[in-house]
Amino acid sequence: MQEKFESNTHSEPEQLESAEKRNERMAMGNITNEEILEYLNHPEDVLFSHKLVSEKKGEKIETDIKVRALTKDFLEPTLESLKNSWDDVSFENLRETLTAYFEQKETGKPGLLNVEYYIATDQEDKPLAMTGLYTIDIQGGAGFSTKNHLDTEKHNLNMGLGWYSVSKEAQGTGLGKYFLDWTENLAKTRGAKHFEVETDDWSVSEKAVKMYQKSGYKEGFPVKDFYGPRRDLNVYYCDCSKEKDAEQTVEPAEITEENKEKIIQIAKENYSPERFEEFMACLDLFLQQDKGSGAIFTGHSAVFTDSSGQPESFAIYVDGIYDNCSLVYWLGANGKDASAKANLLSGIKSISKGNDKDILMIYNENEDEGLRAGGFKKAKHGVPGVFGKGDKTKFLLFTKLLN
Repeated sequence: MQEKFESNTHSEPEQLESAEKRNERMAMGNITNEEILEYLNHPEDVLFSHKLVSEKKGEKIETDIKVRALTKDFLEPTLESLKNSWDDVSFENLRETLTAYFEQKETGKPGLLNVEYYIATDQEDKPLAMTGLYTIDIQGGAGFSTKNHLDTEKHNLNMGLGWYSVSKEAQGTGLGKYFLDWTENLAKTRGAKHFEVETDDWSVSEKAVKMYQKSGYKEGFPVKDFYGPRRDLNVYYCDCSKEKDAEQTVEPAEITEENKEKIIQIAKENYSPERFEEFMACLDLFLQQDKGSGAIFTGHSAVFTDSSGQPESFAIYVDGIYDNCSLVYWLGANGKDASAKANLLSGIKSISKGNDKDILMIYNENEDEGLRAGGFKKAKHGVPGVFGKGDKTKFLLFTKLLN
């Protein structure tokens, strides 16, 4: 039985809403930012309860669940419940990601990824499934922090699905479809334009991939109007292990309060007016990152200088999310120097290679022939090698337009 979800994006909850109506509304994913923030101050409580109804071989099956935020107390029980739903490598990545998530929360600093994890349990509090909702604040126009400073008519808020899984025993109850729809609607209610799912094309993912396709997701690049009207997401990548010149000779500087004005000037030359606004909204957030925490969500920067020691190019990237990939969200080079872009691309390749990451991926607004000239391929259907050296599976991005 398929749940029917109707978004209540712009309406506020009724002032005298009954507990039953509130529970029913939340079970549909119609929860405002204010309600979520208030709830996350006391995440040990149950957010809502719900009854799933499905049918198997003509027999009606009812499953009562409780949905709550994932807390440290539920971390190990959740991992134990879901360990048979993943291959060994993916399961270890899940453990590392969730451990880093709690480490990041304890720093008190804003995270590169703004993540919320939720679990569904049975009536005895045994975890049955988990889902995640994330935004990449540093990407620009895509995060909870930045959206408060940007005109949402020009800048999209985009969210994604993080570590979504259903335990073996709960499969066939309708919980998987319900939790995916609930997470989508939660994102839509809170203003998301696009919803994205990152996965791979490994054989065990086939069932999930078919479900995404059936639910209206499209795979591949570019993603039309991802950042805003007529501002598409394009992804470029290269295999640094095959780059003979990708050897780091000069240690790059980092973006700091002292050199940020030069970086801003370079960014203004490189970006569209809308993209530049997003960069400015993100730069302050980036400078607040706790770079010493070691959390995989921490952003890094590289500033390359000219012969006089002045910044001529920069990049902001993260290299801990995927085992064999560095991911660049921002880069720019002095347009007055023809060699600056080439030096930048050579520099970030060497950084990726120096960090033992073969694949370098760049998220870019619209097309960039300079990246092609610098040895990068434009991704269309997946990027190989992201999840591990010699791994033949491809990184896939599925996106769905919500509003």
